[in-house]
Amino acid sequence: MLTSQSGKSAETAVEDIEGVLAEDSILVTLETHEDPQKMSAPRRWIAVFVISLGALCVTSASSMAAFTEAGIAEAFHVSHEVTILGVSLFVAGLGVGPLLVGPLSEVYGTGRNIIYRISYILFLIFTFPVAFAPNITVFLIFRLLTGFCGSAFLSVAGGSVSDLFPDSRVVNPMGLYTASPFIGPTLGPLIAGCVLQNIDWRWTYRIDLCWIFGQCILLFIFVPETYAPVLLKKKAARLRKETGNLKYYAPLDRTQGSLASAILISCYKPFQLVLFDRMALLLNTWNALLLGILYLAFQAFPIIFEDKHHFDLQMTGL
Repeated sequence: MLTSQSGKSAETAVEDIEGVLAEDSILVTLETHEDPQKMSAPRRWIAVFVISLGALCVTSASSMAAFTEAGIAEAFHVSHEVTILGVSLFVAGLGVGPLLVGPLSEVYGTGRNIIYRISYILFLIFTFPVAFAPNITVFLIFRLLTGFCGSAFLSVAGGSVSDLFPDSRVVNPMGLYTASPFIGPTLGPLIAGCVLQNIDWRWTYRIDLCWIFGQCILLFIFVPETYAPVLLKKKAARLRKETGNLKYYAPLDRTQGSLASAILISCYKPFQLVLFDRMALLLNTWNALLLGILYLAFQAFPIIFEDKHHFDLQMTGL
């Protein structure tokens, strides 16, 4: 909370800042060593690799459940149709999450890093009930929640990659990142098949827990805050505190909107694009078709290769 030496309230201090901003203000800029795009190339590429690995972890978890359905049905005494919800609810969480969580990184000076950390910690916490679920209800509820938390990471990851590289050099790192969400769903059955061939179905999610835990550590160590407006906002706040000069400001101090309006825009814009932009409609339809075929294949492969061709689980996953 902002307070002055004379004991002013926080509201009065904020009014003082706003009054100064309207007069002779000092716009804060990033120095070379503070600019994410000026970091060393190895450090930026390590950050991109960690972000891509995080996306791979989230998306691979979406398809793991397809190969654990038989074990779930036997353990919880439910039908195959119910176990399919383990995949469906996770993917539903992935779809809904970005609409609600995406704007948070650019509202109130939150930044991208805090979204990464909170979403992955919650992703880790909510995967525990999935791995140790006592019944099908707990399993399905937390599959939905893990999908939602994982989507929070995916909603801001691409922005971090573009923050780290100028437009002329962002193609290769962005290619690495965009490949990971497509590789992830195909990696899930491979991991699940290898696990189920040798041990209990629950170990699929327990191994996933270990991966998520390791990913949390990597995110905390190797991925810095990359969103320039938030870096400027923090620098301006630091300079005001250190110097006592309220003239320092960042662009975000003047343009910041409400969270509610940001979420409304985030929910409205995708539908606006689909309705009025033919290219967006065609691309979305094509992507929906591809993902639909992909997840349908995860349901069909065990029937085709195990029942018809007598493959073992490991070979079916491969």
